[in-house]
Amino acid sequence: MNYVEKIKKLDDIFFKIILKEFQHLASLQTDLNLREFLIIKYLAKNEVAIMSELTSVFATVPTTMTGVINSLVDRSYVKRRRSSEDRRVVEVVLAEKGMDLYKNYQNELVNQGKIIWNDLDEKKIEEIIESFSRVDSKLNKN
Repeated sequence: MNYVEKIKKLDDIFFKIILKEFQHLASLQTDLNLREFLIIKYLAKNEVAIMSELTSVFATVPTTMTGVINSLVDRSYVKRRRSSEDRRVVEVVLAEKGMDLYKNYQNELVNQGKIIWNDLDEKKIEEIIESFSRVDSKLNKN
């Protein structure tokens, strides 16, 4: 397999993984679209975010992100609060419903991971993690 074929193969694998993630989200039977779920996942991992951070991370304009966050607030997935350091800054955090959804997702992910990784030895799993970490590092440099 030449270099171009390897790149195309990796793209195909990543695409299939993304589709599986999307299908996994659909199986949670929520009223969330993919962007909304990714925002919840981001907030679960980072605990708090400000609107400018969210617009940057999700590559969208402020008005669009405001609409998305308003919708998540209306459905009780996230809350807005004033920063304790600067009262002009509005922070976005997960509400209990959002945290519960994320915990449910994590539990299912762990169960699914046990099935996926069960037939691999620890060394192979570590190699895969290292490879993905290097790809992540390269992508973050660009």
